[in-house]
Amino acid sequence: MRRCPNGFTLIELAVVLLIIAISVTVVFPRFGSGMVERARLRGSVNRIASVAEYAHQRAACARLTHVLHLDTAKGTYWITGQTSEGETASITDDFGLKGRLPEGVRFAGVELRDMDADSDDIVTIRFSPQGWADPAAIQLIGSTGETMSVIIDELSGQVQTCKLEEMN
Repeated sequence: MRRCPNGFTLIELAVVLLIIAISVTVVFPRFGSGMVERARLRGSVNRIASVAEYAHQRAACARLTHVLHLDTAKGTYWITGQTSEGETASITDDFGLKGRLPEGVRFAGVELRDMDADSDDIVTIRFSPQGWADPAAIQLIGSTGETMSVIIDELSGQVQTCKLEEMN
């Protein structure tokens, strides 16, 4: 029987595969958890933007001022309606208008014109039936240090999301 010196033995291949498997198990969880944390942050930003957009649209349809409440200490948010007399009106259709930020994501700050909302635990952003809104920038930060924002335009009430620089 003649041996070919150019090939690899089964043991050599098994050792190489073992080294690759150990490397993947060490490296991948760190890489994967960062992706999960970024996805949580993006999902939270998109959810708050959707709720704010809903409040904007609902205010125009119902001809009733709607208010987005953000509890920055607890990481929760919800919408209420407000009559012209300033009384809180209940919203009968509940499409998940109450929410909580997932673990690892928190409010980094909320900026309102003429008011720095970082000092208050509960911040309110109004959406009027005429289409305007309280201008606001809502910053969220993930456990990886990545920061994203929800920007609410004053005149149009339009809601946008954007990614900011990482905060370390």
